[in-house]
Amino acid sequence: MGLTLAAELNGYPGPSHLLELAAQLGLSDDQRSHIQGLFDAMKAETLPIGERLISQERMLDALFATHTATPEAIAAATATIGDTQAMLRAAHLKYHLSNCCSLRRSSVMPSCAAMLAANRSLINTVELGQR
Repeated sequence: MGLTLAAELNGYPGPSHLLELAAQLGLSDDQRSHIQGLFDAMKAETLPIGERLISQERMLDALFATHTATPEAIAAATATIGDTQAMLRAAHLKYHLSNCCSLRRSSVMPSCAAMLAANRSLINTVELGQR
């Protein structure tokens, strides 16, 4: 499941989606600048978490590659991975919520929510890996 599927399917677009739809939504320069700032902050926060997750996945792989996996080692490694996945997901979702909080007072969010709702099945198909 996608990290932000719950937000996307319920009208909470992420910064990248808003930037992609900026012209269609009629975002002002100030709004674009604010959203770009959120996007930059999101990347700065999530990239290190993603890199940590990749490292943890490599460590799990190494347990099996070196034939040193035990039930205890697997449980510890997967618990750590799960915590990191949750942290990464929460960080991404926080920025979806931030977009809505910052733009809610304008006409942008209803327009964006309508565009996302119109494309709900497309988003669901892409996020779930269906075609």
